[in-house]
Amino acid sequence: MSEAALRFLIDSVGIDRVVLGSDWPFVPWDPSPTGWIQGLKSLSQEEKEKFLYQNLVALLNL
Repeated sequence: MSEAALRFLIDSVGIDRVVLGSDWPFVPWDPSPTGWIQGLKSLSQEEKEKFLYQNLVALLNL
């Protein structure tokens, strides 16, 4: 739940190797996990789309 930690992860392993995961709705996220990602300033729109769905589509061969 830290923008700095997420940015460090992306910079370390690459955006293509990161997908969204959470315990939501059991963890009190406000806003929701996707809302939190959409509000991050350090991620480009392309990175957000990869993180939120494109990487998972590729991983699952959908």
